[in-house]
Amino acid sequence: MLCEKCNEKNVCMMRPSNKEKLCKECFIESFEEDVHDTILKKRMFEDNDKICIAVSGGKDSSVLAHVLVNLKKKYNYKWELFLLAIDEGIKGYRDDSLKVVYKLEKLYNLPLKILKFENLFSYTMDDVVKFIGKKNNCTVCGVFRRQSFEKGALLFNATKLVTGHNADDLAETILMNMCRGDIDKLAKNINDMSNAGHMNKKYNCAGDSQNGIKNLENIQNSPEQVRQKNYKNCENIDDNNDNNHNNDNYDDIILNDIMSERLDEKCSCINNNLDNDRGKKDEEIQKYEQNYEEKYNNSNNNNDNDNNNSNGNSFFLPRLKPLMWCYEKEIVLYAFHLKLDYFSTECTYSPNSFRGNLRCFIKDIELINAQFILNIIHSAEFFYFNSINQKRLNICIKCGAYTSNKICKACLIIDGLNNYTDNSFLYSNKKKAKKKISIHFDNKKVEG
Repeated sequence: MLCEKCNEKNVCMMRPSNKEKLCKECFIESFEEDVHDTILKKRMFEDNDKICIAVSGGKDSSVLAHVLVNLKKKYNYKWELFLLAIDEGIKGYRDDSLKVVYKLEKLYNLPLKILKFENLFSYTMDDVVKFIGKKNNCTVCGVFRRQSFEKGALLFNATKLVTGHNADDLAETILMNMCRGDIDKLAKNINDMSNAGHMNKKYNCAGDSQNGIKNLENIQNSPEQVRQKNYKNCENIDDNNDNNHNNDNYDDIILNDIMSERLDEKCSCINNNLDNDRGKKDEEIQKYEQNYEEKYNNSNNNNDNDNNNSNGNSFFLPRLKPLMWCYEKEIVLYAFHLKLDYFSTECTYSPNSFRGNLRCFIKDIELINAQFILNIIHSAEFFYFNSINQKRLNICIKCGAYTSNKICKACLIIDGLNNYTDNSFLYSNKKKAKKKISIHFDNKKVEG
């Protein structure tokens, strides 16, 4: 049977997405064009964007890096591409997958940074599992990884962060949030894409610099100067790794300085107007946060008219998913035909996760009809954020990371591990009452 596209070469596969029967060359070209269409339709990137690619050595991130490099060459885009990997400290797993990451660095000649949980949070995942067991370790790993990606993107002064999540991953996440009754996260997973179009150029500036990370190349502060900053009426940065700061670990110094600038600006604003009445502190913090948010929102008003759907958190770095409509099966075939190197071993701790059960379910329904996976994702697009109830993005008073609460989840976890008694600290930010879902049936409203 000949390829339906070129009518010259033999068919090698039938695409699950559109049932097209294609040869190897036509499939590779069609796959890349589909990713390109997703980028254009979602307006993910702009010219001169600094794109940080989250890589793990697995098939998804390896394919994503290859596709973006090819698209940049093919269409002469002026993107700057960087590779960012996270070492969670899982012996026998991450140390092997990082070997593939080093190969990607050499193959594409892209800058690479590897951040370690041990350096950022003082704990490896192996250490965490010794405390909490294997039941909730994926929750901790996810929190630490997300914050690590933000910090790594700061080091690159990136404007966009891209991950290799595919259609199967998104369907799993949507079903997982439906099972938990988490409607806000259900909507966020899909509608997060709207952040891409209105990315604020001042994201990494901590307040007043317009050139990304403030004087990144000229930071001369010694480790001692960074650690000796005083923040009155605010908690100091938790620095458990003072002895580890040296010239070989300069990235940690830069990160501390960036987070310090965020805290310094926030605290100085509070201190200038704060009287002895401690009861007024929260009011002053709230005023500052409103001014801070308005300041960045106003800077975005000069953007294109198409970017008016801002969610208010304009200084938050968008995490984008160019492979969001690509089936896992197609990603594997793309890597196979191009002979891309990737690490295929599953994480040591993932078989115990709830997501694993949903992954099996997704594979079962894919056998019936692969379109079911995309239908699940499309269904979630009908869930939208309630902007009135949406939380404001704050700055963590302990580490300077962005969070919707006063203290970020990562700091709460670290405090819980430092003073470990039980696993209750993992649920400290959970809502006590579940939201009721209204269901309309035969013109009658029923509370679910």
